[in-house]
Order: sequence, then C-alpha cells, then structure tokens
Amino acid sequence: MNVKIIASYIISIIIIAGIFLFVDVNEVAGNVLGFGMLHFLALMLLVVITFALRAVLWRELLRPFAAVSLTDSFHINNIGFLVNNILPLRIGEIAKAVLVGRKYSIGKVRAFSTVVVNRILEGAVLVLFFIAGIILAPTVSDEIKRIMIVPALLFLLMLVLFIFPHIFLRVAGKIIRGISAGIYERTRKFIEDIVMGEKAFRQGIIPNVAIALSAVAVWAVVAGIYYLALARFGIPVGLGELLIITAFTSLVTIIPSAPGFIGTFQAGFIFLFIAMGLGAEEATAVSVVIHLAFFVTTTILGMASMHLTGMKIGEVAGIGKGGK
Repeated sequence: MNVKIIASYIISIIIIAGIFLFVDVNEVAGNVLGFGMLHFLALMLLVVITFALRAVLWRELLRPFAAVSLTDSFHINNIGFLVNNILPLRIGEIAKAVLVGRKYSIGKVRAFSTVVVNRILEGAVLVLFFIAGIILAPTVSDEIKRIMIVPALLFLLMLVLFIFPHIFLRVAGKIIRGISAGIYERTRKFIEDIVMGEKAFRQGIIPNVAIALSAVAVWAVVAGIYYLALARFGIPVGLGELLIITAFTSLVTIIPSAPGFIGTFQAGFIFLFIAMGLGAEEATAVSVVIHLAFFVTTTILGMASMHLTGMKIGEVAGIGKGGK
C-alpha cells in the first residue's frame, strides 16, 4: 500500500482516538440523536444545492476544452466525491479528471488542470471568508489567527501563482532544479496544470463572473449549512464567527486523512470551539451532524450518478487509485 495512504489512515486514527479520550461520547451521541430528522433533511437539501453549484463551476472551467453538459458535470462531480468517501487523499479528484477526459476526449491532463484551478479558487474564497470573518469579529483569538496563517498563505501563494504562472516557472527552473530534480519536475508539472486550466478565464467577462459567483455561492451555501446546524444546537454565532468557522474547518481538511476527511474535520471544530470559549462536546456533535449530512448526501448522489451513467463502483475506485 502507498506510504501516503498509510500515513493518512494513521493521522485519522490518532485524531479520532484523541477525540474519544477528550470528549464525553455519551453526551455527543445524545446531542447528535436529538438533532431531528427534518433539520437533517434540510441540511441534506442544502448539500445537494452545493453540488449543483459545483457542477456549474466545473462546467465553466472545462468550457475552453469541451462543451461539457451541466448534467455530465453534475454526475461526474458526484462520482468523484463518492470516491473521496471510499478512498483517502482526495483520490476522487483524479477519478473526476479521468472520467470527464474519457467522455469528452480532452485528455486527463487538461481535465485535471481544471480540477487544480477549481481547488485554488475554492481555497481562495475560504481565505477571503476568513479575512472577512476577522474583520467582522475582531475579538477572535490570536490562536486561531496563528494557526490559519499557513493555509491562508498557501492558498494566497497559489492564487498569485495562478495569476503569474510563467514567473514561477522561471524561478523553479533557476532555484528548485538545483536543489532537487524530482521536486522541480513535480513543481513544473503543477504549474503547467495551472497554466492550462487558466484558459477558463480567457473567455470574457460574463464567463468569468459566472465562475467567480459559482465559487462564492458554493461556500455561501455551506456557511448556511453550518448556521442551520449551529442554530439547531442553540449555539449563537454572528456573521463573522460563522465565516471563520466555515473557512477554518474546511481548510483544515487539506491535512491528509482517511476517506471522507474523518478525524481532521472534527479536530478542526474542537480546536475552534475551545478557542472561542465553547465546549468540545458541542463542537464534536455539530461536526458529526454536518459531516453525516455531507457524507450521506454525497454517497446517495454518487451512487445515483453511477447508476444513471452505467458506472460500477469497482471500476470507478480503480480509476481513482490507478489514475488511468
């Protein structure tokens, strides 16, 4: 088994074990079971809306390479997220690129470049959410600000890289190549993927606006999911705190973890809630409900999309692991 995959499982297991030792499991279970089915179905409906918006976003990013239908964008995106529920390390992103590349003959590399750009855009939106949250809630603790520096700088760096990719290619050629040929090749490939995916922003003002609005809308609806869950648990938060919670707990899932981001997602909530003066049990219960809403909805949508497209779970998982 791949070393990275083993490490991702170990990270999740350690985090989950720590959570079990740190919180009152019975209290968490009681809170989760008392959430209410109608409220849970409302969360699932909002999750479906985020996937519809993601389909719009990805279709616009793919437009320079092929006229991908909104239906295909929706189904393939659903299947990719289903693979993420089954396999670690966001392998579903590779499956998405392979599936759309096969169907529209645009090539796996071109398709994957749009996936990379998609992630950079969504990460940039989350960083903007966090900055806006700090402005609206200036009393947020210094601990939260410090721990967000790394992911914030990472996504801002990728955004600058996205805007000026050729400068980074020249820098990589002069500096990184002398340090490590292997790192240079991976860096060069990543930057070239971004250069290729950046074609989506050469289509004119209207498509660019559609891309930007879709990316913001996805996370605005996710923030709505968070707000509904928090309100149901009786946890009052202002807009600033809501934006911070949404951004922080979403960005923390970039940490390698087991399928479905189990462990890292809960750890993000616990850290943030404690820093905000709230309880670990509350944090765990909220995170479990939101996580379940995404996991169940993603699984249902993914299985439905596979059925409608004639795909088989073994075939899709194989694509994700093999990348071919």
